[in-house]
Order: sequence, then structure tokens, then C-alpha cells
Amino acid sequence: MSRIGAYTKGFNIEYEKTLHYVVSELLYNTMEHGRRQFQARQQNKVLPSLIQFSWYSNSNALAIIVADLGIGIKCHLERFYPPFESDVEALRKAIQPQVSGTFGGNNGYSTGKNNAGVGLYISTGIVQRLHGDMFLISGSGLLHVSPRDITSSSLGAKWPGTIAFLTIRLDAASEAMTLHKMMSELRERSSAEVDQTDAAQFAARLSISIENYFGRFAENKEEAINFRDHHLLPAIHEGKEILLDFNHVELSTHSFLSALLATPILRLGMAAYKKIRITNASPEIRETIDYILDENTKEG
Repeated sequence: MSRIGAYTKGFNIEYEKTLHYVVSELLYNTMEHGRRQFQARQQNKVLPSLIQFSWYSNSNALAIIVADLGIGIKCHLERFYPPFESDVEALRKAIQPQVSGTFGGNNGYSTGKNNAGVGLYISTGIVQRLHGDMFLISGSGLLHVSPRDITSSSLGAKWPGTIAFLTIRLDAASEAMTLHKMMSELRERSSAEVDQTDAAQFAARLSISIENYFGRFAENKEEAINFRDHHLLPAIHEGKEILLDFNHVELSTHSFLSALLATPILRLGMAAYKKIRITNASPEIRETIDYILDENTKEG
């Protein structure tokens, strides 16, 4: 990191601190995606990461590459979120507020939510304010952050981990605001965006605690049919996502789950895999729901 100072001697200390911060966040957010190990001579070895700084005198630009051979952004985020259709979708998710960054505890997204989001969201915001360009590559996904916009595309090849490539023209970025001010503004924007997203998701989702409606032993088929007709099917008609929380539910029979979910799944077709979310279900309940999903989305 000391090499950055060698290229920014002509700028104030706040600008140098800003560059140090962006680079350290890139280092953390690429390398947080897990280590990949291999065996050599009967010993476990960790595959190395690459960090490189370059200064181009003709354009007075600083280029930074951070690359690893970890599990990649998609695989990392799927520890805490539902599966993504592509690496591009995962990259788009990673730069949203409160997604990448530090996850607290060992219980996934729910416990670490308040400690996340200092990562790629703020890093990309600072890069744009420094009039820089950043390319993020993970798997077959490519994300380009420019001073004007953020675009994405799929690549023909695939990188096993994550690459971040950042270029900043030092003369163009020298008048950028201080790191403290940028961080404050970006945190305020992050908070506002999270509030808007939460409100939109609340309006577009029907969240149901199975225990509250059916108790710890959800097995009454008639109750399931009545609830389906009065709540689930109208929600599907309105285009809402359905979240079913099985927390504290000890038993749920096949007949109950089929009565509750078979008709909604038939109406949604393959979209049921996205529109109907299941959380906190025991392995037995989860297995039964997966069977009902498969049976009611078969073609023909």
C-alpha cells in the first residue's frame, strides 16, 4: 500500500487516504470470497492472489489490479441469498447497499446485515467520484463502473475467482472531495436506497409465519385449502412473491403442504421456483416441498 503514496505526492493527504481506502476495500472484497485450496506433495496449499500497482506517466494514471482464485462472488453471496441465475446477476447484487462487505457471526445474511455494505457499494461510489473506471470480473460476469454509469455483460470465458481492475487519472481526480465527506454522502444514499428497497419488497411480497397461522404441527388439510384460497392465490394474482417461514414448525404433513402449495405452483409454473420462497424449514419439510415443486412443474 505504501506504493500509492509514491504516485500521489503532489496531492493532499485526504486524496491519498481516499485511494488507500478504495484499494483496501477492493482487496478485502475480492479476497473475502473464500479460499481455494489444492494438494501438493500431500500438503494443503492455498492458491495465491495477485495485487499489482502501475503508474502510466504519459496519462498520469494509476492502475490497480486485485485478483484471486477463490470461489467467486456468485458462490459467496449464495451462502446468504437465494441462488442467482448468472454471475452477472450476482455482480449486480454485490454492488447494492448492505450486500458485500463484512458479514457478522456465522448465521448468514440475517445476523450480518447491519455489518455489511461498506464493501463494493461504497467502493464503486468512490471510484465514480474520483472519475475512475473499474472492471469487476467474477465467473463469466463482467461489471464496468464508469464515471457516468454501471454496465454489465457476460463473457465467453470464465474466471474461477474475482478480478478487480481500477484505473484513476490522477489529474482528473485530484479535486475530489475528502474521504470523510464522500463516505458520509454515500452512507446517507445507501440508507435511503435500502429504505426504498425494503418498502418496495414489502409491497411486492406476502410474508407468512406458518406457526402463527397453523401452529407447530401444520397438518390440517382443510385449513391449508382455506388459507390458500383466501391468501396465496390472490397474492399470486397480484404478482407478489410469497415467503413462507417455517420457523418453530416441528411437523408438516405431505397432504397439508400439497393442499397449500400444489395449486399455486401449477398456476405459476417454473416461476414458482422464484416466486415462492421457503425459509427456516426442517430438512424433512424442505424435502417434501421440493418434491411438490418438482411434481407440479413437470412438463406434460
